[in-house]
Amino acid sequence: DSFLVNHLKSGRFSLKPNMFGRKFLYRGQSEYYDICVPSLFRDKNKTYFLDDMIRCQEFIVLCQSHPLVRLLDQGIDLWNDIFRFEMNYGGLAQHYYNKTSFLDLTSDIEAAKFFAVTDYDRKTDTYKVHDSTEKLGVLYYYEISMPQAFQRQLGKALSTIGKQVFMRSGQQHGYLLNMNKGTNFNEFPEVHKVFFRHIPPLEKEIFKAADEGEKYFPSEMLQSMWMRKLKHHSSVVSLSAVKINVEWNKGETIESVVKKLRDFYDIEVKDYIPKFDDDLIDQYYD
Repeated sequence: DSFLVNHLKSGRFSLKPNMFGRKFLYRGQSEYYDICVPSLFRDKNKTYFLDDMIRCQEFIVLCQSHPLVRLLDQGIDLWNDIFRFEMNYGGLAQHYYNKTSFLDLTSDIEAAKFFAVTDYDRKTDTYKVHDSTEKLGVLYYYEISMPQAFQRQLGKALSTIGKQVFMRSGQQHGYLLNMNKGTNFNEFPEVHKVFFRHIPPLEKEIFKAADEGEKYFPSEMLQSMWMRKLKHHSSVVSLSAVKINVEWNKGETIESVVKKLRDFYDIEVKDYIPKFDDDLIDQYYD
């Protein structure tokens, strides 16, 4: 259950789940799909993803406004050395309601079991015990072959989210598999699967052991703030988010992205900095 301090090539540090002596990562699903892809690619008719990506970039700007994120980014002086910590914004975006090219994995088989016996209820923003026994569930185990496991490979790249300022990814011992469009998780050679029948009494025990989901989805300010943003301001994004998009996409300009957002998605760009509401900041400092 421990996390290890890693010194990255960037010079920054991260806190990664302890994988010593372990050979597998896991993924649980209450139902098996012949084609298993990240959320960004599940709409087969969609070929352009600017609206989804700009929301992820808006999310990044919001995260960067958090006081502890700023502190760890600037660095902490410990024994006359400056320690700066890496934030995995892509991983956080994946864990907080955004469509991305990542598929979730975990080093904690208990977390995988929870996801294997539950379904997400978008209306209530909670997980509930899977209530059907008609179809089989699946528990994946993903084989880690070192040293190339975390190197970019054909169609995919594996990375660690680790323990972050925001708790969800650490609680889930999260890993990310970044997948190219057109690839299928089921077809990767590292992927193995075990099918199981749903047994409601046992699944209720797993659900109860996870504090009905609170163990893996603790209540926190990022969840509250981003849900407010999606509910009340989903048709508006910041100029800061557009600048990130342009930085990541050579050939685009601020003007071209603003025009596409307006013409294709009816999304308006305004010059403001996304930040946490004052009431959430007050709760955080308390």
